[in-house]
Amino acid sequence: MITAALPRKRTAPSGFELVQETIPRPLVRTFDGIRITAPELTALDLALTDHGAAVERVRRTRLLTLDDLDDALAQTPRRRNNELRRRWLNGEVGPLVPVPVELFLGPMKLIPVDLDHDARLAKHQVRDIKHPADPDRGIANPAIDPGPSQQIMQGVRRSTSRRLDCSSRDLAATH
Repeated sequence: MITAALPRKRTAPSGFELVQETIPRPLVRTFDGIRITAPELTALDLALTDHGAAVERVRRTRLLTLDDLDDALAQTPRRRNNELRRRWLNGEVGPLVPVPVELFLGPMKLIPVDLDHDARLAKHQVRDIKHPADPDRGIANPAIDPGPSQQIMQGVRRSTSRRLDCSSRDLAATH
């Protein structure tokens, strides 16, 4: 979907459909002389392109309240896909977002679960994994934790060339 603001009504070229929507004045802001939509409406619009992740980010970071998003949705009642936006707001449909590292590795006890930042599996690399049971050597202690994390740590020891992708907010802080 391509969204564009057009100064006047136009006919759609072959293969395209033009939809005209009026944005209520309270949902329009001016930034450096350019009119833009309010953050709450932008989050609702982005939810359609990122499968609800924008709504989840706003919920998690508390940049906006759910009441702000709810009000924006109420001010634009006839917009396309509002029923889907409403379902994301109400939590009826979960977003397709990356799994946080602490949820992925925490149950295996490879890293502490109480990370103080939003670490995600992404583009940067971590070359060693420290285990709370034996933080100096980075291997699991089977007397303390006999289970899946022991098997994973054996795999890490066998294959040191493999790397786990992690976010740019260094997981080195957990070492």
